[in-house]
Amino acid sequence: MTATQMAQIPAFLSHLKIYNGYAVPFIQMWIDGKPDFRVVDPAKVLECVNKSLCAICGVKLGEFCYFIGGDLSKDNQLFADPPMHEQCAEFASKTCPFVSGKRQEYSNRPVDTTVARIEVMASSVRPKQMYILRTRTKKIGLVNVNGRPMIQAWIWSRVMEIGKETTPEMQESVQLLLKSKKFLDWKLPTRSLDDMEQWDPAFGVDNRHFKPEELAEAWGVSTETIRSIFREEPGVLKIGNPATRSKRGYFTLRIPEEVAERVHRRLSA
Repeated sequence: MTATQMAQIPAFLSHLKIYNGYAVPFIQMWIDGKPDFRVVDPAKVLECVNKSLCAICGVKLGEFCYFIGGDLSKDNQLFADPPMHEQCAEFASKTCPFVSGKRQEYSNRPVDTTVARIEVMASSVRPKQMYILRTRTKKIGLVNVNGRPMIQAWIWSRVMEIGKETTPEMQESVQLLLKSKKFLDWKLPTRSLDDMEQWDPAFGVDNRHFKPEELAEAWGVSTETIRSIFREEPGVLKIGNPATRSKRGYFTLRIPEEVAERVHRRLSA
């Protein structure tokens, strides 16, 4: 294994077994000493559901968990694989060839049926669009669908498209961020009582909302760069008036701290 391959494994997955330079997800089936990335271990799946563990890292989930799926799974809220932490789902969306879109079909290499059961899939072809879907951890559970155990998710609190194409403006904004030392060194500020007294009650005190100019100062870039980054980001609040036939629309953004932290983690990884 090369140093470059090892560097690609983030710290939160460093405890996992490594095979050919890749971190092997917690639920993966091992056959004859090798992981088969198309097959999950049913016992590990049950353990994840019963103990609220992440399918990728095997660590306890928090209040929210994240699934990856296409339009069908998004609509029926049914999954074969357990949920993940947000950072694990984001990592999987970039490194898994099928999920990221680098490969449009699963490998047709035979699976050893003496050690693994073949589940009939709705399709072995990648859906046109895939998503990272957030829901509450305590609301998920096992259900029986036509004799097959499936994982039932609850209502989605956030839906984020995977591999959504970025505009040249967005790409330029990302490059500006990556050149900013303030952005690279940024940590979410610790809350204090004085801070809480300054927050706008309309947005609640459980989750601070940044103005674009505040985040621009914290990240060392222009306000317009922040607007470009967050304009279409899921979870950002848009406040203002839509355009009419006689008037231009105007919106100002409010960026929840969890969204700022998510974007920082994704872009600085």
